Amino acid sequence: IIKEGDIINDEKPSKDCDVYILYVGTLLDGTQFDCSTNRDKPFNFKLGQNQVIKGWDESVKTMRRGEIAIFIIRSDYGDSDSDSENGLLIPPNSTLKFEIELLNWIDNIDIID
Repeated sequence: IIKEGDIINDEKPSKDCDVYILYVGTLLDGTQFDCSTNRDKPFNFKLGQNQVIKGWDESVKTMRRGEIAIFIIRSDYGDSDSDSENGLLIPPNSTLKFEIELLNWIDNIDIID
């Protein structure tokens, strides 16, 4: 953990939340292959719905709001079988390193009358 998140509330996002993160992705040799801060807005996805690599679903659910952490993600939890994922140059079976900041999340609770 680079920066502790909100330890007062100790809340963590749950499955199906829309999470908002900033991230930098590198190979273990330091080669950067992606960075959300190059875009105009945070990256968001629905937690636990396989919209991102398994390593992100597993990692982000452990974080608190405002936390910044580094995660080393094995190839079986990342882009293990592709030379390029979404145009990114990631060699097959690579271990990936992500610095992730969990900015916020929105709980998606069904309201039943």
